[in-house]
Amino acid sequence: MLPRMTDTASILQHRGTFETLAGGRVKGVMVRAHMDWVRQYHGEEALGRVLRGLPPPIWHELDTAVATTWCSFDSLIAFDAALQERFGRGRNLMIELGRYSAFRNLSVTYRFFRRSGVHDFFRRSSVLHSQFQDFGRVEYQRLGTASCELRHVAARCFSPLYCASAIGYYQQAAVMHGAASVTIEEVLCQCTGGEACVFLVQWE
Repeated sequence: MLPRMTDTASILQHRGTFETLAGGRVKGVMVRAHMDWVRQYHGEEALGRVLRGLPPPIWHELDTAVATTWCSFDSLIAFDAALQERFGRGRNLMIELGRYSAFRNLSVTYRFFRRSGVHDFFRRSSVLHSQFQDFGRVEYQRLGTASCELRHVAARCFSPLYCASAIGYYQQAAVMHGAASVTIEEVLCQCTGGEACVFLVQWE
């Protein structure tokens, strides 16, 4: 029997994309970064309103998450969808959340993962990936002096919101390692039926 789709998943599928939310977990540090973005740009009261608008079990899980604990993937996506509904800007908001998460976490909690250059950082991205989530893996391929490909494979959970935040995360991570004029293109995506989510990273 196929798992029941959420209302969000049904809408996305109608638009030619779909998501699978159950069965995976992300580290609380990711949740806390998204919550801190709300605090910084919209205030504590706005964060409280967003959380209280979620089902109580999700609200409680997010509110009690700390950097080192695990949080369900579907709770993170429910929160991000609520942020998108409240603050608008669609995909661009998710990209901004990804940038903010990279800046915050690579500056503080995961600063020991910083490396001397962009390729060196992305080469070790599979190790960092396992610190943030317990599903799938990242495969790195160098394409040129200032380009590489990152493949998210064997992921049992995926969402267009998460892919958009990954674009922002990779952009900011590249900048923090000395890159300029960074462009990220998702050339293949599980949300549209691809076998993996593949990100082409280019910079100067």
